[in-house]
Amino acid sequence: MSVLRRVSTLLPLVTVLLCGLLTSDLAADLVPLPTGDDLEYSIETDKTVYQLGETVHATYTITNPLEVPVSIELSQEPGFNLWVMQGNTEIWAAYRVFAQVIGSQGFAPGEILELNYTWDMTDYDDNLVLWGEYELVGVIYGEGHNVSTNITIIPEPATVILLVFGGLSILRSNRRN
Repeated sequence: MSVLRRVSTLLPLVTVLLCGLLTSDLAADLVPLPTGDDLEYSIETDKTVYQLGETVHATYTITNPLEVPVSIELSQEPGFNLWVMQGNTEIWAAYRVFAQVIGSQGFAPGEILELNYTWDMTDYDDNLVLWGEYELVGVIYGEGHNVSTNITIIPEPATVILLVFGGLSILRSNRRN
């Protein structure tokens, strides 16, 4: 009985020591899993200055530069979108209808995902936008890794000529009166 008592007394101590060793060994082997923060995000357009009425071509690129796979969580389908902003107002988006789903998108080591969008310079009501500065935002629903670029829309030359001649006509008309 005394041997059994000694073993039962030592058993908790041995258990604690073994758990401590196993835990420290496991902790040393654990490496944080890569996340969406480890991916590279960019958005580019075919030009930075457009004439009013031209089509804007944008490419939203997501790259996995790591040597291990990375997965990102998506909260909607489609999980990616392009917004066009004028100031703080969203005036257009490539997708306006979504399915609320929880999903993920995996990226193999070195994988590059290119999402191509076109915008015809109209707003949600299909009205042609005015010239000015616009921000194009590449969006990932769920991860929040949005990136943006700015473009400038200028009036087409014929519009400028009409505005100049129209303004001159008004000035001449006012001088005669």
